[in-house]
Amino acid sequence: LNQRRHFLIESFAPHAQRPAEFSFYAEFLEKLFWTLASAPVSTGRIHGIPFLNGGLFDDDDFAPTPMRMKNNPPLKVTNGTFAFVFENLLEAFNFTVREDTPLDQDVAVDPEMLGKVFESIVLHAEAADPDAVAPDKRKATGSYYTPRIVVHFMCREALRLYLKNHLPPDWDDRIKTLFGVAPANGFDVEEMSRLKSAFKPSDGRKLMDVIRPIRMCDPAVGSGAFPVGLLHELVNLRRTAETIANGFVDPARREGSNWIHKTKADIVENCLFGVDIQQQAIEICRLRLWLSLIVDYDLGLDPFEADPAQFRGAIQAIAQLPNLEMNFHRGDSLLDMISGVPVRIETSPQFEKEYERIRKLGRDLHKARKSDRKRTLRVEILRQRLDLAEKVLADELKALRTEDSTLAADWFGGSKSDAERRRQIAAEAAKLESALEKVADDRKALEKIAARPMDSRFYPELRKLEGVEFDAPFNFAWRIDYADIFNPRPDGPETALGGEFGFVNEAQRQQNMTTRKRGEGGFDLILGNPPFVTARNPVKRELYRERWKRVCSGKYLLVCPFFELSFGLLRSGGQLGFIVSNAFAKREFGKPLVEDFFPTVDLQKIV
Repeated sequence: LNQRRHFLIESFAPHAQRPAEFSFYAEFLEKLFWTLASAPVSTGRIHGIPFLNGGLFDDDDFAPTPMRMKNNPPLKVTNGTFAFVFENLLEAFNFTVREDTPLDQDVAVDPEMLGKVFESIVLHAEAADPDAVAPDKRKATGSYYTPRIVVHFMCREALRLYLKNHLPPDWDDRIKTLFGVAPANGFDVEEMSRLKSAFKPSDGRKLMDVIRPIRMCDPAVGSGAFPVGLLHELVNLRRTAETIANGFVDPARREGSNWIHKTKADIVENCLFGVDIQQQAIEICRLRLWLSLIVDYDLGLDPFEADPAQFRGAIQAIAQLPNLEMNFHRGDSLLDMISGVPVRIETSPQFEKEYERIRKLGRDLHKARKSDRKRTLRVEILRQRLDLAEKVLADELKALRTEDSTLAADWFGGSKSDAERRRQIAAEAAKLESALEKVADDRKALEKIAARPMDSRFYPELRKLEGVEFDAPFNFAWRIDYADIFNPRPDGPETALGGEFGFVNEAQRQQNMTTRKRGEGGFDLILGNPPFVTARNPVKRELYRERWKRVCSGKYLLVCPFFELSFGLLRSGGQLGFIVSNAFAKREFGKPLVEDFFPTVDLQKIV
């Protein structure tokens, strides 16, 4: 930073002799955070600091204005606390921002540490569900960190099987060759020779057509181990495919590390998605992905030796980090929630105009630079989301009432099953009506905060309506918040992919879940480490049981509904990879999963 190798510790020196004061944070770090989040044209920035954007720091939270200082004063962290952090952490260890190897080969602390922090510290900083009873918070939430080598294996296996299902049968040996090279540090002579023997340049283009549209989701994303792991595997695959297509010329040799940076940025923006019940996990996941992008940006000069004017020009050209609000969401993966009300959401092509508006706003948010623009886009996205939710809820309520009228009109009184179905319809209709009322309330609240002058209450209230505050009601529904995934545009990525899970849709139709014909959308890969604990909250436990009747039996573990959910989120031909406990295979509660559900899908590998 600012062409100084020890920028932070040197900037702390003037404050070190005043350990009881709060000056380092209030006078220096706040300005540094604002500089990182404010566009280069802003006045008052610290010289030599790049603009990173991306939501890493919200510039409104750190703007050096009297109004902001009054409404949202700086945190009170003593200089003595920072002295301890510098001495015992930052200066005591060797840190790196790389985590692109499956093994811990560097003697350094890398961003994987954030996942371990999430597991061991963050969970102790927040209160577990007050209705949950468990030996510790980790067991109450099911938050367990997945080792990197396990992530590496699962990502590669899922990709290998995906390619096998989407390439001709005579590609089996070529796929083995593809996964037998390690291009992270370039191709050696032997690897290049193997590629030339196995592939033609036209094969590289065919590979790119299959690899580029891959979209992956982790429905219990935690601190982001699987999105980060898959990011590195997809970069390697794209690099190999493009090398073959280029006539066996490595694109990174031609463009340097900037090719890797651009490729990672495309994958992060368009291919990686995740949901978690804890907002802290979402924030850590985004941070790890941002760090993965930053590490591969090449300034094109020596930052410590370059002319200051050249250095300033180089950092102003740094590509900004993408805003990832549309990719990673706080939500309860097992329940669609509209304004805190559990409902079942199904989508329809009749809402294509609404989907497209949200798509366009999301693309604009990805690249928004200034705080007022980001603020406007977030408000408009929420407004459009509320409009879409209202239309979807009203459409489903109308369909339920039509079905109820048909059953009620049976001249012979109907069967017992008809009567039970009418009771189910009445219960579901009541939930939809409650959700519609909450949507109307949220719209009024949104318009109220959007109309008044910007103040300290704006972001907390907006985040609460978005459902991203820790204590806010959940406001996430798969087929609304990922409308672009489940309702791909006709001119979008190839959707007619043949595959292995044709029977899944039939099974889900029996469960009144959303069904998908081939090519109608969904994720290509579902990877994760779902919680294999029981639902400790008794209310949620019964909601999950009602929603996922087929697999929730007795004292079921949450992994059971996560299996059914996740297969239902897959595109035809998709691949699912989970790390799970084998308890469901040995205990009574797992019988419906093993005997009824698994026979409807193609289980390809158990390790």
